[in-house]
Amino acid sequence: MRIGCDTVEEGRFCRRRIRSLNLSGKVRRVESRAFSECGSLKEVTFSEGLESIGSFAFQDSPLIRRFHLPSTLAEIEEDAFFIGYEGILEEFAVHPDNPAYRSVDGVLFSKDMGTLIQFPQSKDLASYEVPETVRSIAPDAFAYARKLERIDLPEGLESIGSGAFEWCESLRSISIPDGVKEVPSYAFFCCYSLEEAELPDRLDHLGFESFANCTMLKEFDIPPGFDQLDYAILGGCEALERVSIPEGVAEVNNSAFLGCSSLKEVRLPSTVVAMWEKAFAGCRSLEEINIPPEVYHVSDDVFQGCESLRRIVVEGTIGSRYWVPEGAEVVQSGLSPPGKNLV
Repeated sequence: MRIGCDTVEEGRFCRRRIRSLNLSGKVRRVESRAFSECGSLKEVTFSEGLESIGSFAFQDSPLIRRFHLPSTLAEIEEDAFFIGYEGILEEFAVHPDNPAYRSVDGVLFSKDMGTLIQFPQSKDLASYEVPETVRSIAPDAFAYARKLERIDLPEGLESIGSGAFEWCESLRSISIPDGVKEVPSYAFFCCYSLEEAELPDRLDHLGFESFANCTMLKEFDIPPGFDQLDYAILGGCEALERVSIPEGVAEVNNSAFLGCSSLKEVRLPSTVVAMWEKAFAGCRSLEEINIPPEVYHVSDDVFQGCESLRRIVVEGTIGSRYWVPEGAEVVQSGLSPPGKNLV
């Protein structure tokens, strides 16, 4: 198919049965999702004159193996080349005269090499060393790079985008430099082979589901610096046996440790004041946990499915009712106010 309009509008060719695409020199902009879900699309030709490509322009168009970007391309929106789980993308090539972008060994970067924009998900590498010049990794940059077992991050790295390493199914370990202050949502979601994660000494934020479904992860040390454990940060980490939670954390949010079936013991810091829905639900091996002295709320399903829980140490006073598995001993180390019940 040859297209000669000035702008390819948002979703214009979504789900179309296109095998080959040729954008003529008249096309200046490809808008968001313009060619999404084109399951037969294999070849894409961009002509000189193209200036902008919108977000998710080729999402779920999995048969594209390479993109050749012209010298005139000045804007690539976030996730423009996010192909999806079944993609076979192997290479980016960029015209050498392009002032905004470049490719190195098939990987797409900003011209100054400060931002790694996209690693082709089917590139045949088991390990990859991110260049020392890189300060930021774009959202979903390594998403679905299923062959990568090792990724070395540079010491000067400052930011990681959401979903940057999600579904890197073969990734075994990761060490995040101290310059990174936030591990965002979905950063390592479904990294099934991840056994070791070394985080910075201090973080401003650990996003929801950031390490969810890392089913080989056995130990996890949460750095200090923020006040809540977000939604399902370690949900589904079936092999997790030990987790350390720092002082300063005030809330254990919904499903934070949902389904961590190998977790045996948790020590909550004194700063915790609330434990929300299903925070430890499905932790079948959990035997003992403490309720810190300032806790004012424990949701009634926090310990749902914790069939091995035998000891709950209540360190202060708490008035809210919550469900306790049959056979669990509740040890009161503080005094409850008159008329209040623990269970």
